[in-house]
Amino acid sequence: MKQLNIKIAFVGILAITSCKTDLKSSSAINVSGALRDIMHKGDLSAKIDLRSLSNLKNLYALGAVENLDGEILILNSKPHYSQVSSDSLITNHDFEAKASLLVSAEISDWQEREATGFNKVDLENQLKNYSDKSNLESFPFLLKGIIKTLNWHIISWNPNDSIHTPEKHRNSGLHGILLNEPIKIVGFYSENHQGVFTHHSTNIHMHFITQDERMTGHVDNLEIENGTKLFLPKTEVK
Repeated sequence: MKQLNIKIAFVGILAITSCKTDLKSSSAINVSGALRDIMHKGDLSAKIDLRSLSNLKNLYALGAVENLDGEILILNSKPHYSQVSSDSLITNHDFEAKASLLVSAEISDWQEREATGFNKVDLENQLKNYSDKSNLESFPFLLKGIIKTLNWHIISWNPNDSIHTPEKHRNSGLHGILLNEPIKIVGFYSENHQGVFTHHSTNIHMHFITQDERMTGHVDNLEIENGTKLFLPKTEVK
């Protein structure tokens, strides 16, 4: 597998199957597909057509292109998905794709906070604290600011490989490290979705988008600089 070590700036028709997850505060997120079905059943089929989301406002989402052929991020209703072609990247900015996994929510207003701590564990602890105080079990979040290091991958799964593991997913396609760059990240936190849209070792799933929109990908790990802003839902998640 190719590794890219690059230093670039960051910005920030029909649903086939999906479900709505009700939260303690009567808020909800939408989930289509499940990691456990991908991992244990090898089900890479499309679960939602992104065109079904094209008219939604204030939409934030992340997921994987069908057949695990790329990474999806939707930032304030603008879609982005990156795919690997001959060890190079192709990034599209339209709804002309289907997803084997997608988690989404509509957020019209955010509250800004300082991200505390310096790594993924610290971030997850801060989100856990917000979850406890807000009575929300599952919610989206945004990160904006300088990320000291960001380890990423863009999946490009071999359709002939039927054995799925988190490590093999990380090592398929392209991966690399970004250093000391301003970023925008869309993430989802949940205490109840391990095996659905988070792996069993974590309660968060994050994707990033570069400032020039040349690529989006999955966040494997990160170190946060002082001044990084964390945005949490201010109003009810639709």
